[in-house]
Amino acid sequence: MGHLSLMTDIDGRGLSKRIGSLSIDELKKQNIEPQVLTSYLAKIGSSQNVELQNSMKNLIDEFDINLFNKAPTKFDYEFLKNINAKFFQLINFNIIKDRITENKLYFTKEFWNFIKTNVSSVDQIHEWLNIIYGQFYIDKNNNLDTKNLYLKCFPDQPIDNLTWSKWLENITKEVKDKKINIIKNLRAFLTGKSSGPELSGLIIFLGKEKIFQRLKTDI
Repeated sequence: MGHLSLMTDIDGRGLSKRIGSLSIDELKKQNIEPQVLTSYLAKIGSSQNVELQNSMKNLIDEFDINLFNKAPTKFDYEFLKNINAKFFQLINFNIIKDRITENKLYFTKEFWNFIKTNVSSVDQIHEWLNIIYGQFYIDKNNNLDTKNLYLKCFPDQPIDNLTWSKWLENITKEVKDKKINIIKNLRAFLTGKSSGPELSGLIIFLGKEKIFQRLKTDI
């Protein structure tokens, strides 16, 4: 038997069961993966670097209580979230696909490679599947002139890897606005998001029909 040092939150305050500080239930609600949490707890407070491990056996083999400090250890939730994001960037497609329950038909290896650097939970994967393939709310009452202009600038050709750059070039010739604002507007119109996967790839997954549906202003 051995005792590890006291663990505190990032501000140095003691963790409290009464207020649910960093409880397992709360971490689960925040979509922290079990492998991520065990990898973190196995090394936090020690002289070893925290590395993502999918094997519990590896964690056990590497564990050495003599490497842990006696001083209080701070639980860094932001660092934990970063490891969680890394988990989704590294996880094999054949493993993650078994956890997809919505729009599963569309969850291809190509789709996964496209979105994986922009998700940190299975819930977010489902969200992007719904944005691209599911029922997307189209607001036809706002930004009508802007949407009409963007539509008129869409290249009259099949969508390919050059479509996005050509579309953006056409728009910048017609409007007196910064390119960053145009990109921001298009992302919001097409996905309802302020950030996400590259639009150059997104429009390929959406296809011309859906792009026009989301920018069309007549009811």
